This record gives sequence, structure tokens and C-alpha cells, in this order.
Amino acid sequence: MNKKIRICILLLVIIFVGINGVLLFNSNSKIDRIYQIKDWRKAQVKDLKAGFRKNGIVQPRERYYIYVQDKEAFKNFLVQEGDIVEIGTPLYSLSNENAKQQRDLLDAQINQLQLQLESVVNHIDSLEELKTSIKDGLNTTNDNSIKETESTSFSLEQTILQKVAEQDKILSQINLYENKKNTFQEGDEITVNSTFNGYVEMLKYDVNNPIMTIVSIEKKVEIELTERERSIIEKEDPVFIHSNNLKQAILSFIGKVPLFPNVTPNLANKSLYTLFVDISENGDKLQQGYHVDTEIITEATINSLTVKESAVQLDGDKPYIYVLNKNGIIVKTPVSIGIHDSQFIEIKSGLSDVHWYSAKPSSYRTNNYFVTPLLIDRLTKENSLTSKNILIFILHGLLEI
Repeated sequence: MNKKIRICILLLVIIFVGINGVLLFNSNSKIDRIYQIKDWRKAQVKDLKAGFRKNGIVQPRERYYIYVQDKEAFKNFLVQEGDIVEIGTPLYSLSNENAKQQRDLLDAQINQLQLQLESVVNHIDSLEELKTSIKDGLNTTNDNSIKETESTSFSLEQTILQKVAEQDKILSQINLYENKKNTFQEGDEITVNSTFNGYVEMLKYDVNNPIMTIVSIEKKVEIELTERERSIIEKEDPVFIHSNNLKQAILSFIGKVPLFPNVTPNLANKSLYTLFVDISENGDKLQQGYHVDTEIITEATINSLTVKESAVQLDGDKPYIYVLNKNGIIVKTPVSIGIHDSQFIEIKSGLSDVHWYSAKPSSYRTNNYFVTPLLIDRLTKENSLTSKNILIFILHGLLEI
């Protein structure tokens, strides 16, 4: 074969390949294609939850600080760090002389408050009698002075409410001093008892206040949020607490959204907010200082139609997916989307649970045919064709020729 013929054949091959390449890859080409789709799925109905994950650290829910008023009177601690204490547990001892002075001082304060309370109660009784007499007088008062009498009655009512509030405040102070007084026990050595339940976290043997710290048995998780994360959470949002020390996650809820950042805001740095989430159950499995993983749920849906998140494409800002219809044709289908998690996305409209779709679409041309790989491992005797069905398909093929 001479050189000219070889050159002509080569040119024809290049032209043939080039034309077919243009026809295949030109998006405006009218040549039909058959696409092979390797990952196809059916739309699923399932529950979805959306949110974000954050690291957290376990802390005691409350810290209580114990003070001593007179260092010279302090004798010794009656508990050790790590001890469990309850209300009434002796914490430390004081000299008897100092304790008696403390009790006498509290008695004097209680007596003074009781005198104030008696005065307030008498004042309230007098106001109530005056109010009753004014109401009785309304029946004999002429129309011109009714408004003035009603105004006086209203003013009396407000004064009575103020005095009742004052009475409650005095009673609260008396109870407080009584509780303090009861912490001092009689004897050769006066002991101060705990008014809290919890663990002894710290003791100061140099007797510098606070001389003792008690932490609550109940715990909470401390989580640090960014400005964006702080803006999307709400009170009562669910929080799942995960840890290798737990067989299953603990469900809790946001009780209070932090209002202020951790430090004074400035232009140079972004603000961070500390969120505390109470551990409501199985708290004994998580010790103070344990690091945990938390999942904060900001949105959730029940029985939503979903597809794989990778299936959703965007045409500008308009989402769509490639639906595989029963005729073997790819159809570009606009959809309305909702919330999503790490794998699935909610389809609000444009799709139903009978539709199949391409889970990992490429650059398909709509309204073209598709094929899927033959999955040999899925072929069983149960789903094989009968002889009758095979004959029907053969006849159908012959008629199509």
C-alpha cells in the first residue's frame, strides 16, 4: 500500500473519530445517547434531622463555695477531697467560744427581723380594716365622690401588696438566718454542717476563703459556640451527647441560650459563646473532665421524602435531579428541597416515593436512554424467567425487527 493511500486512510479515520466526538460531546447535538448509570436508587420516606456537631467537656452542674468568717476559730476539716456529702454532713469544726458568738449574733439578727415582721403585719392589718371601711362607705357615697373613693381604694390595694412583699422578704431572711444558726452544733467542738449535696472537690488547708468547694452530683456539658452557631440554636432544641463510655447517646435539651460572649467583644476577634447542657440521665457514666461529642439538632422532619444529597444538582439556584422513568429515559426534574443531614436531603415537591433517580449524576442530556450494569450477584432462581416468559420476549423481539 503506497504512502498516499495510507495518508488518506489515516485522514478518514481522524475525520470519522472527530465527527463522532463532536456529536457525542456537543450538548446541542441531536444524536441520541445511551448513558450507563451505576448508582441508581429509589426515593425513600424517612425521618431527617439537621444540625451540627461540637466537642464538649463534662462539668459539674453547680459549684458551692464554703466560707469561714473567723480564721482563728477554725480547728480542722471533717471531710476529705472526693468525699460524698449530704445536707447535714459535718464539714469542719470551730472553737466552741467562737461558735457561741456566731449563734448569739444570729439570734440578735433574727430578733430584730421578727420585730420588723410584727410591725409590717400590724400595718397590713390596719390597711385591710381601712380598705373594708371604704368599701362599706361606697353604698352611702353620692355619685360625685365615687371616683375619688375608688382611687383611694386602689391606692390602698397597691400599698397592701407592697407590704405583703416586704413581709415575704423578711420571712425569707429569718429562714436564712435560722438555717445558718442550725449549722452550728452544741458541744465541746462546734461543727459546721453542709447545706448541699455533692462531692468535696477542693480543701484549702491555709484556711483562705473559700476554704472548701463542693460540686453537685448532677453534671452538665460545656460547649463553645461560634457566632453563627449561636444564632441558629433555640431553647428546647434537642442535644445528643455521645461518648465511648456510653452504650447509647444521652438525649438532653437546651435549657438556656447564652446571651453574652465569653470575653468582652472586640473588632479583632470573633465572639465565642459558652452553652451549658444538663446531663439528664446516665450521668454516672461521665466523670468531670471527660470529653464528649455533641449533636445539636436545629431542625427535624418526620416521614419526609428524601434522596441522596449527591443526587441534587443546581441550575443556577434552582435544584433538580435526574429521574429514571419506566421507559428507560433520563428526565431532568426540578424539585423543591428542604433540610438535609450528612447523607440525605428532603424533597418537598417534584418527586414521589415511586420514582427512581441517579444518585451520582454526571453531565446527562435529558430525555435520553439509560442502561444499568448487570448485577450477576443479584440473579437467583427466584427471579429468573419462566420458559413462557422467555418465549414471549423472543416473539416480541422478532415483531420489532
